[in-house]
Amino acid sequence: ALKDKVKAGSVLYIMVRRDEGEGRRGMMLAAKKVPVSGPTLFPLTYVITPLDVMMQGTTLAGPVRIEARIDQDGDAISKQPGDIVGALTKGAKVGQEGLDFALDNTL
Repeated sequence: ALKDKVKAGSVLYIMVRRDEGEGRRGMMLAAKKVPVSGPTLFPLTYVITPLDVMMQGTTLAGPVRIEARIDQDGDAISKQPGDIVGALTKGAKVGQEGLDFALDNTL
């Protein structure tokens, strides 16, 4: 339903966090930055590897949560109304394949 709001020039951030339990925000383990060419980018097959780890020495392992945001201004820190978001918040483990989720909400 939000496909028409996906604009070329925005950036998709896919973030992997340690799963610390319901309602708790875990440590950021890895992130991938994907330039958005427009709505035809989706559906997108993504792979997060140890090359995407945020801090050297961090191990990409265990139960995780996956979050994604299409950021309109391309700045990973800023979040603004209209950014499109989605997440897989339960049942993900590093190394698992086929972890699908939808970008189905806006900020």
